[in-house]
Amino acid sequence: MNRTVGLRPALLVQGVYACIVGLLLLFPSLGSRVFAYPLKDPAVVSGWGSSLLGVGILALVAASDVQRYGGMAWAFVVGLLISAFDLLYFFITRTYTRAT
Repeated sequence: MNRTVGLRPALLVQGVYACIVGLLLLFPSLGSRVFAYPLKDPAVVSGWGSSLLGVGILALVAASDVQRYGGMAWAFVVGLLISAFDLLYFFITRTYTRAT
């Protein structure tokens, strides 16, 4: 039985999401406007943005050959779920709001 079925779409979502958020945070003024949240330390935020960009690129590479990189794919799926719950928590507590 093929255990990697369904991982490719999840890795693509993770890769695209991490790259987009990474690019937004790489430029703190842009990220601040999109997330409607004043970023207190632009240098740290930019560092997190470059890290997310790297994770996104790794996820996209893993999605390109799931058979080869399937073993590490679950780490990206778990990371995506943790990120989703984290964002949901901050939206529920109104720490982040939608940009209007």
